[in-house]
Amino acid sequence: MKRYHYLRFIAVITGFICCITINHCLAQTKGEMKVTIPFDSLTVDSIKATGNLKTGTLEIRMLFHNNYAATAGVSLSLGAFADFGITDEKGKKYKIYTDSHLIGTQDVNKGYLQIPFFKFGDKKYDWVTMIKQDFAHGQQRELIARINHFDKENKIIKEFHVRCILALNIEYVGEELCKVENIPVEWK
Repeated sequence: MKRYHYLRFIAVITGFICCITINHCLAQTKGEMKVTIPFDSLTVDSIKATGNLKTGTLEIRMLFHNNYAATAGVSLSLGAFADFGITDEKGKKYKIYTDSHLIGTQDVNKGYLQIPFFKFGDKKYDWVTMIKQDFAHGQQRELIARINHFDKENKIIKEFHVRCILALNIEYVGEELCKVENIPVEWK
């Protein structure tokens, strides 16, 4: 009988240690920023999200680097949420609003909050839903997105994604979704 209680005690302690270890691992990975850029020599770093406590404005900045030996033509597609969007930690989705006065588009922005400002390199979004930058090996371009009304209770951006279309020396390479997950928001 003593052996049964001893084995049961060991099983309970082992289970308890496993639960603590699993929870510790999950807590560490849940909040870590993850960058997914499917192109091997196009990198993104210096990712920052800064919120203004007075106005509720959020600004996201990141740098795209060309590490290819060739000139990279990077086009960012901004037209629909599937191409470019931001999801906050509460699940609210943000996108660039597109024209809702065309036939069949009256509900195109329904369910989304607006991203009114987007800039990549020296080009700003106006009405064309694609922005292209050409930059040589070793050069970088800054991406800036701004949201005017972001919930101040958000501590992270769950997901930031944008469709990147890559050409090297004007030859099409491919298009892939580039993602950054769990961007911490610094409120000032």
